[in-house]
Amino acid sequence: MGRRRNPENAWMPPHVARYKNGYRFRKHGEPTKHIAGPDASRAEVWVAYEKYLAGLVQKTFTFADLVELYFASPQYTKHIKPQTQKDYHR
Repeated sequence: MGRRRNPENAWMPPHVARYKNGYRFRKHGEPTKHIAGPDASRAEVWVAYEKYLAGLVQKTFTFADLVELYFASPQYTKHIKPQTQKDYHR
């Protein structure tokens, strides 16, 4: 378990830290992103954080998506004969 946050920074959203040029979002496995300037209010930081998280939402990648990508790939369309392609679709 990580250490507790400094009480004066307890108002900040999770994974947001203050640095010399403003506020940034840092989470392991995701890119570091500057979200607000140094003179931003608490409300502005929270709004910027929510906007950033809304942009990170991605569609889940299913097995059907993988199959569609394979059928559209050059490996499939150029290197496999048409009869074999029909068999694969079946």
